[in-house]
Amino acid sequence: MEEQIRFAPEWLALIGAVLGYTIFSGRPEWGLGMYFSLTYWTRTVMFGSVAHTWVILAATVAAVVVALFRNKLSVRDMLPQRHQWIILWMLTWWAWIFLILIMFDSYNKIDFFRTLILYVIVPLPIVLFFGRDLQRVKGFAFAFMITTMIGGWQAISILKISLVYLIQDPTLTKIGVIRLGLGNYHWFAYGFAITLLMTIALYLQAKNPFKATLLLGVAAYCIYFLFMAGSRQSLNGGGIAALILAAWSIRHKGMPTTRVGIIAGLVVFLGLTLYAIAPELILRTNEADYGNTFDVLSDRGGLWLKGWSIFLTSPIWGTGFEFSVYAHNIFLSTLADQGLVGFALLIGFLLFFIRRGRDVWTGPGPRDLAIWRMCFTCIGIFALIHAQASNDSISVWHLYFSTAFLWVLSDKIEDASHEIPTIRQRVREQRRIRRSAPSPQIEGAA
Repeated sequence: MEEQIRFAPEWLALIGAVLGYTIFSGRPEWGLGMYFSLTYWTRTVMFGSVAHTWVILAATVAAVVVALFRNKLSVRDMLPQRHQWIILWMLTWWAWIFLILIMFDSYNKIDFFRTLILYVIVPLPIVLFFGRDLQRVKGFAFAFMITTMIGGWQAISILKISLVYLIQDPTLTKIGVIRLGLGNYHWFAYGFAITLLMTIALYLQAKNPFKATLLLGVAAYCIYFLFMAGSRQSLNGGGIAALILAAWSIRHKGMPTTRVGIIAGLVVFLGLTLYAIAPELILRTNEADYGNTFDVLSDRGGLWLKGWSIFLTSPIWGTGFEFSVYAHNIFLSTLADQGLVGFALLIGFLLFFIRRGRDVWTGPGPRDLAIWRMCFTCIGIFALIHAQASNDSISVWHLYFSTAFLWVLSDKIEDASHEIPTIRQRVREQRRIRRSAPSPQIEGAA
């Protein structure tokens, strides 16, 4: 299976034009949406001899710089005004991870450093920069969504399957293709589960019926690829998170309940249809019972015992990621890799996530703001569900960016009528204050 994707020159030119416009217009949310989505493709897109990671991240950072200078904003303007203790907490946690990675001889130390820096530490300040602007949050969601959809079709194209054949055999069972031939099919599915949740949020906000219909099509597309990937932890975690979002939407005043019913019905209908046509997409070779579909923890007991036994060998400091592959559980892997010190830092972060999301169910603030807060809470819930069967505390980065969004959106909620100012509104307010300030008197002037 191909590990690298090399687009035709015309496609590279188009991507380059999009990134160029992203920089020129100072829209880092577009670049960051593309950047995060591409991480779930499980393949590297090459720009000549350079991986997409560096190209898109550089364009995103450049867009931040352009926006900062154009709007005359400072780093201080980016930070939420409350609960800033989490910054020091996260810096302490990351410093601890760096320390134990240096102290211990991890088998893939460079990969851990790279993952932590490129997918957690560097992107989070960018989220804080634009996260309070709801229009930019929508831009992030659309960029993530479009990139994920392209990734799905790319996975089909790599198998050299035409659209005509795909219509005739949509589950690909006639040619024996299971889980799209992907090695890390779980990771591929994460992107579609996250996209589904953000698509539901966009669908609830859509004012144009045509746009709402298109978003229903995107939701169906995500469900299709979730089943094709065959990741039960993603199907169950994404399904639970989507049901929570739907239940909240029905309960919350001012929501289009008819739309909620339509998209919930679409999810259930497509899911049952795909399962009825090709249960082998979900069931493993030694399973025949429908109940096995919900067994996301299959074969994990032995791995958890290994993780626990590794933790007992070094309970305070951990083992520095020497045996990370064994645990397959965010809590046990943190205990084994980072010891009780790292585990305490993880629990502190999770308490912060819970506190920031504790009032999302009541939905204070404007409707669109309430929808996004609930959406990012559900993405965090999805991450915590699937992380019981896979991942360590570094690799589940959608838990961190969803929490960052939740923090900046929650920070501005003081009462149900409070509006979050956009970056442009904040700039205008700063200019108004400067214009209204009295001019300095020149000494000796007549």
